[in-house]
Amino acid sequence: MQAQETIRKIATLPPEAQAIVFDLLETLSKRYASRSKIKPGTQMKGLRNDPFIGIWRDRKDMADSAEYVRNLRQTEWQRGAKKP
Repeated sequence: MQAQETIRKIATLPPEAQAIVFDLLETLSKRYASRSKIKPGTQMKGLRNDPFIGIWRDRKDMADSAEYVRNLRQTEWQRGAKKP
C-alpha cells in the first residue's frame, strides 16, 4: 500500500479511529526503534563476558550435566521416600 493511499484512508476515518491508528503507529515505532539500535550478535558478546556465565565450568562433578541432574534427583527422591 502506498503512503498517499494510506494517508487518504486514515483521513476518512472518524477521529476516535484515527487516534487508534496513531497509537498503534507510536507503539510500533517504539518497538522497532529499539530493535534497530541493537546490532546482530552484540547481545551474545556481552553475555559471553558476563562473570555468571560458566560459573560451574571447573566443577568436576558437573562434567556431564545430565548425569549430574539424574543423580541429584535420584538422591533427593530416595531421601523424600524415606520420610514418614
